[in-house]
Amino acid sequence: NFSVAMNMIFGGLYFSTMSTYLLIFNALVIGYSACATNLFYFISFTLPHGIIELFAIVLACGAGFRVTHAIFVLISGIKISKENRNDIFVEHVEICCKMLSDVLIMIVIIAILLIIAMTMENMLLIVKESYAAIEELEEQKTVSSNKNVSFDTFFYVGKNTHSIGLDTSKESIVNFEVNVGER
Repeated sequence: NFSVAMNMIFGGLYFSTMSTYLLIFNALVIGYSACATNLFYFISFTLPHGIIELFAIVLACGAGFRVTHAIFVLISGIKISKENRNDIFVEHVEICCKMLSDVLIMIVIIAILLIIAMTMENMLLIVKESYAAIEELEEQKTVSSNKNVSFDTFFYVGKNTHSIGLDTSKESIVNFEVNVGER
């Protein structure tokens, strides 16, 4: 996301066409993802960090527009008439430098926001992966490719369970049943 933000900011050098394209493309990807997945799943895993990420991306697009505005201010400082040409140009260069310093401040803010969003996303990923592992364990089949062999596995933590905490290290028990009389 930081590379997308930087591309949006530097897209201001191309009169914000790249910034606008990236903003629209990201909006389309988010919209498609919301439609293609379960809505509850999308909201629960996207909403907490997504608000911060989207704000950072929109802020980056605004910084790209600021760069474009600074370019236009610099270009408008070039006058054809010879009277006061240097004074006007120096004034426009000063304004342009102030605008670009605003962009640098925005880059720092964007970086901080994306670090916060990344931290939140990693925390959610741990929860999501452990939830998925528990679901897979509960939904596993007890049959194998051989009709005479079936199995089940569980963790032993004082009682037989199909799930275990990530911080515990207990023994895992695998139960095999082999029917040797049938073919």
